[in-house]
Amino acid sequence: MAMSSTALVMEMLHDKGEVASPHGSAAFGVLLMQDLAVVPMLAIIPILAGPGTFSVSIPGWKQLTIILGLLLLVFVFGKYIIPFALERLAHQRNREGFVVVMMLAVFLAAWAMHRAGLSFALGAFLMGVSLSVSRYSMQIEAYIEPYKGILIGLFFVAVGMSIDLRSIIASPLVFAEYAVVVICIKIVVLFVLCLLFGMDRSLATKISFLLAQGGEFGFVLLGSAKLFSVIDNDTFVVGIEVISVSMLFTPLMAKLGNFLAWHFNPKKKTEEIVSLTDEANESKGI
Repeated sequence: MAMSSTALVMEMLHDKGEVASPHGSAAFGVLLMQDLAVVPMLAIIPILAGPGTFSVSIPGWKQLTIILGLLLLVFVFGKYIIPFALERLAHQRNREGFVVVMMLAVFLAAWAMHRAGLSFALGAFLMGVSLSVSRYSMQIEAYIEPYKGILIGLFFVAVGMSIDLRSIIASPLVFAEYAVVVICIKIVVLFVLCLLFGMDRSLATKISFLLAQGGEFGFVLLGSAKLFSVIDNDTFVVGIEVISVSMLFTPLMAKLGNFLAWHFNPKKKTEEIVSLTDEANESKGI
């Protein structure tokens, strides 16, 4: 529930031209750290599931060695081998081969983590991080851009199909209560953390309301937890629906945060009033 939606928030900031604003920069920093925190969170889920997720015939130290070895293999492929292959293909101007190698690297990393008893999503995310620091990161981003919207759309369609509307209709107040509680807790925690980091109340209000929703990585974490039987199906359904409902209210929460932030900053209100007065006087020729 602590994760926020990078896709929704960054899209909203891009549309409003606020990515470089103080609250946009701070929100991006929080979202980036949350996305990076997914790696250890996904890695710890099989451990929480207990020894049943791994083969009992393999000692614990061998299982740990296999996991560390595959992590090292993914790192080496992402750091050296894949960039070398992409460089050769780029020199040959082979765009199709470039995209195929890039996608194949992600699929192989996901498969390797699955073989280690971890999550598909963890492998894909690790390979994505490795490719993001390569010299061809901008080219990779440009090639993957046409497919990004389709893949994000398919992801949210899959999430929507996993929602059990019958359970929501059966007890709508319960899900509304869970969603409100999660949103309020996140607003309070984010507001306090922003104040502790030296931000004023206006900026802290904007950030806390902007990041109060659940995130897409929450779906991944809940799906992985259900796969390894860390949580039961009822908990999975409740978690998915709470995150989905909170994401629906993101635009309204962002507007509410801006409204409250404006009232928390009397100096800014005075400047805006003076600016509006000046504009009115200029229009009248005064």
